[in-house]
Amino acid sequence: MRSEASGPVILAPAFHHKECVKVNLDKIKPHIASVVAKVESGEYQMEPTVCLCGGADDVTLTTVDRYMIPHTMVMCKDCGLIRANPRMTADAYYRFYNTEYRPLYDGHEWGELGLEASDEFRFMRQGKEGVSFKEFLDYFAVRPHTVVDIGSSFGGLLQAFRERGATVYGVEIDKGPRKFANSVHIPTTMSIDDLITLGVKADLVVLSDVIEHLTDFSILEKIPQIMNEHAHLYVDTPGLFRKDSFELWQNAHVWQFVGGTLEYLMGKYGYEAVFLDETIHSIWTYENRDPAHPFQGPTKSNQWCQYIVEHLRNDPKRTMPPIRGVCKFTQDERVSAVRANLKQGYPDLSVLQDVREKAAPGTALILGGGPSVDEHIEEIRQRQQDGAHVFCIDRMYPWCHAHGIVPDYVVALDGCTDVVDGFAHLEPGVTYLMGTAVQPQAVELLKGQTVYYYNAPMGKWSKIQNDWLGAGYTTVTVISTGSTVVLGAYSLAQILNYPDIHFYGFDLKVPEGGKDYASAIGGVGVPREYFHIEINEKPILTCLSFISFAQQFFKMTEEARKRQSITAITVHGDSMINDMWDGKFVEIPESDSAAVA
Repeated sequence: MRSEASGPVILAPAFHHKECVKVNLDKIKPHIASVVAKVESGEYQMEPTVCLCGGADDVTLTTVDRYMIPHTMVMCKDCGLIRANPRMTADAYYRFYNTEYRPLYDGHEWGELGLEASDEFRFMRQGKEGVSFKEFLDYFAVRPHTVVDIGSSFGGLLQAFRERGATVYGVEIDKGPRKFANSVHIPTTMSIDDLITLGVKADLVVLSDVIEHLTDFSILEKIPQIMNEHAHLYVDTPGLFRKDSFELWQNAHVWQFVGGTLEYLMGKYGYEAVFLDETIHSIWTYENRDPAHPFQGPTKSNQWCQYIVEHLRNDPKRTMPPIRGVCKFTQDERVSAVRANLKQGYPDLSVLQDVREKAAPGTALILGGGPSVDEHIEEIRQRQQDGAHVFCIDRMYPWCHAHGIVPDYVVALDGCTDVVDGFAHLEPGVTYLMGTAVQPQAVELLKGQTVYYYNAPMGKWSKIQNDWLGAGYTTVTVISTGSTVVLGAYSLAQILNYPDIHFYGFDLKVPEGGKDYASAIGGVGVPREYFHIEINEKPILTCLSFISFAQQFFKMTEEARKRQSITAITVHGDSMINDMWDGKFVEIPESDSAAVA
């Protein structure tokens, strides 16, 4: 990286117009020249900036934007936030947005038609985007009755909600689009302050392609004033990892985010992510309503700096960043399953936990579905005979039956229909640990068996407590399950006083030319797209979900060590975990373990 140079500093390869969004340069050259002239003459005044985290150690990523307009973007080495330094003042940006901004950046995705598009055409296109946006929100059961769009442009997105009966309000700084929106009866104002004065309370506030333009974040302090108690805030911005480095920078963007740095920023203002990916599309709730219990967001971290630099340099080999996942079941599907399963009335896991806490600490054998488990059948049998208890995931129950192993516990977590296939043979003496969001048909099969319920985190389902109370429960056990039933079994084993844990079939990779799963496993599994990575120069065939499981395993193990809930872990077979870890624990300072305890 370079922090100073005689010419433009561009960490990524120089921008080539042919490789970005198709832009008619002849039509925008006058606007480029106008911005450059105003910056150089001082008509567009500039001002220095400091990082939100207070850090003072920056590295320069570029000194020009995609059109070679002077625009310096720096990355804070302490927290990874990328910002313009210097940047135009708020007054200069206001004039820029009302003159050169739209000819430079708006409509190019629609080709020549977009550049000459009428206001009606833009309104129509935004309306189509609003329809797909509502479908996205449906996945998370976000169905607002009142919507505020900040940066609403021509109001097309709001029109999609209004057609479904919602009350809508727009906020738009650009006077042209604002005038058009009001002409088509989308009430649109210039400032959120007007909505606060009116007493507007929304179920959904939209901040789309706005946050990267802000010269300050005071609007994040104002938005809660127009949010209902259980309202959501939607934020999207061009995530650094979704943009080709050739077209990344534009002088209108004061900030550039990755998921981790946006989460840090939003946490400082009291928001917690319901959903956040690296594109970036995100849904948030406001959690700082009680002054006596202020919300604690993520602390600043420089972990993303390396990933950012490797991406901008287009390094052929890059470090794998933390992977963000999303539950493959919609909020509605999970809520429906929980409500159906609560009607069965099985006891909460805490009842069994009370019994197990009085027993001697045990050894748990967790059986996952990776193919290497087939090589350890006799070893598993022997360990069970020696007193270890088998925790078998639901789809491995038929495998146990085929090999004459009776598990002590069968663990089920999610709502996949093929979970039911795991319960074709019910052995006597087995205890079933069932997540409340599991496929209800599977729970129906267990009548007369020993069953306990546990819960995975359900996000922001505000009515969950009422559902449990209504079903007669006074104690509810919620555990960290990661994103796979194997990790759910890992947490359950710790809760039930099994500090010595052995994993079998937790492979997280596929042998070259080999099979994906253990023999005799139940169900069909989830289709996966495999690719190669390298760990210590060893090629591994794996997929994003497996890498995510490995990352979750190490995080959960670190926390378990601090809680002192595990004493030993052994991962058997050809597992990615063994490629990444020698199985030895690093000593944890007493202060850390005491704080968790």
